Amino acid sequence: MVACGVRNKVVVEEKSSFQDTLDKIKEEILHPKSEPLDSIKSYHIGIAQPDCKGFADSVWQMKNLQSLSMNGKDCNEHCGGVTISPKIGQLTQLEELNIQLVGISFLPDEIKNCKKLKKINFTDSSIENIDNLTSLENLEELWLFGCNLEKLPADIGRLKKLKYLGLTGNWQLTDDEIKRVKQALPKCEISFER
Repeated sequence: MVACGVRNKVVVEEKSSFQDTLDKIKEEILHPKSEPLDSIKSYHIGIAQPDCKGFADSVWQMKNLQSLSMNGKDCNEHCGGVTISPKIGQLTQLEELNIQLVGISFLPDEIKNCKKLKKINFTDSSIENIDNLTSLENLEELWLFGCNLEKLPADIGRLKKLKYLGLTGNWQLTDDEIKRVKQALPKCEISFER
């Protein structure tokens, strides 16, 4: 028989008495066991408070993290001031990074250490420069809708595995720039509308 506590499963042997089962459930509810940080594979934070400045320091201790997300509100309400720590480079198992509707403008160089990244979504963020992403050779999807980019990295062609590049809403990108990117990434689906 398996009973569920508030946070974790409570496994009870089949021959346990009903009282033993209740005691185990009560113990789990009153004294839940927390997961070690290095066992967490996915972490998401939604920003509701304008004073949020980034991820908690404990996030950088989640060594097996595969998915990291921060979603804000409409940028008219909350924009700017959020930073990504250089400690992001410690998350070497990271495969997906979603930072949407958040006013970040800077990516630390240490993001280059996240070699397993396959998907990055910076939709409606204020990212100004993505040059340090071209070393992420496993990248398959790059969502940059509404980021106000003026240009893309000169060496964007290094992203050989890139299957999708979302650029709609980057009004400053010229037709020549879009043409250059399409030539550099001939197998990539590029979404761009003015």
